[in-house]
Amino acid sequence: MPAFVAVSGGVYFYTRRVLMKYNNWGGYVLNKLKRIIVPYIFFSVFVVFPTLFVLGFTGDNPLKYFLVNYVLALDPRHLWFLLMLFEVFLLFRFFDKYVDKHNCIVGLCLALILNWYSRYIPTFFQLGPMFRYSIYFYLGYAFMQNKNKLDRFLGMRYVGLFCFMISVVTWDILKYDLPSMVHWIIEVFCAVAGSITLYICSKQLSNSKIVQSDIYQRISKNAFGIYLFHPVLIYSLLYITQKLSINPWVLATSTFILSFILSSYLTVFFRTIKLGWAIGERKR
Repeated sequence: MPAFVAVSGGVYFYTRRVLMKYNNWGGYVLNKLKRIIVPYIFFSVFVVFPTLFVLGFTGDNPLKYFLVNYVLALDPRHLWFLLMLFEVFLLFRFFDKYVDKHNCIVGLCLALILNWYSRYIPTFFQLGPMFRYSIYFYLGYAFMQNKNKLDRFLGMRYVGLFCFMISVVTWDILKYDLPSMVHWIIEVFCAVAGSITLYICSKQLSNSKIVQSDIYQRISKNAFGIYLFHPVLIYSLLYITQKLSINPWVLATSTFILSFILSSYLTVFFRTIKLGWAIGERKR
């Protein structure tokens, strides 16, 4: 998740500072409402909640379950990410001029403070997660500001391997009972190291023939729809197979493949029936 948020911050920098877009507040908010909040509402009301209701996961009071988890957004399943990211986009749009006026150290310190105090902010409407993940959005933004310099360093031999090892070691350390401040520092360090590892891997992948393949292009085109659909398909598949004696490895692998394929086809189907707006796509 930190890596995905960092990518969003990097894309924001490119769109805002290179392409010189997002200058109009009203247009910016409307764009994010269409791209993020409309899918949140649509999938909450018509896909995720109905699926959980049919599978019997909403308890004795489905209406209360819906109000608490989707209107107040305490636990909207995988859709939490949409609401959190929308709020981060608005927060950063409000402060990006101030961020650019100061050096990276000031911005990083402020982001760290928000991250630390996020644990004391309620998760209503995903406000706590918004402050928690703002630091990774900022780091993605700052990375793009200094991309040429950082790329020279990250391109050095074994840097990727070193970051990967750091992320693995720090992740293992987080399993132990640690003082809150130590746990927080290691958690952020682990997330940053893991995000750098993914970035270096993606750079290597971008130079391969894989990105030119039809299947990669199809996945890239349908990625957001796959994200929106696949969890409810996983719930459904596991519910259907819960009484069957299936090897866990076979079940996990087959569920992953089936949910991935079906969600991709559902994304294409939504475009075909003119419901692309429900998955955050603009009219063509």
